Amino acid sequence: MSKLMPAEMVKRATSWIDLIAKVGAIFGVLFAVQQYLARQADARTERSLEYVRLYVDGGGEVAAARRAVTQKMTEISPFLRRFQKDLEANADGAAHVWHRTTKGLLHGSEDAAGLLSHHLVLVEFFGALEVCVAARICDDAAALAFFAGPATAHWASFCSTILEARDLAPDWGLGLQNFVERTDWQRPPGLPCKVE
Repeated sequence: MSKLMPAEMVKRATSWIDLIAKVGAIFGVLFAVQQYLARQADARTERSLEYVRLYVDGGGEVAAARRAVTQKMTEISPFLRRFQKDLEANADGAAHVWHRTTKGLLHGSEDAAGLLSHHLVLVEFFGALEVCVAARICDDAAALAFFAGPATAHWASFCSTILEARDLAPDWGLGLQNFVERTDWQRPPGLPCKVE
């Protein structure tokens, strides 16, 4: 075995140290990237939870709109059950009745206030949520897990009036529609709107 000269030993040790430093740097970069991505995912989930808080918090405008629409839809639930049967029997006639009914719910009557202002708040809310998700500021899975049901219920209830309003504002309700399109909701036959 040959004896290494001190200069050769230093050179060989230096090359090993360089290799270990490079491998360590690579692992450090990978760890930093992993930590960054985990923080980004946590931040997206937190932003999604901010939307949940807006939707359920007792004092906010969005929560008040949700409560008002839910209360009215609960009040008319006997009609909704009959409507579902009519829809199955006579899709065209039922769709016309549903459209008139939702317009009446939104605009109200002499005896009852309409839901239009609440409806506008909720359509804008779901539109903002869709923008948040599309821009990857909010977490898609968290948003869908919480809002798939409420968004599809609102779309199913008011889609005909949303689509009608697009004559004046072509993008009106598009965020809500896009959000609903990403769920597994199936449009009942004859419902006067399509999510395709």
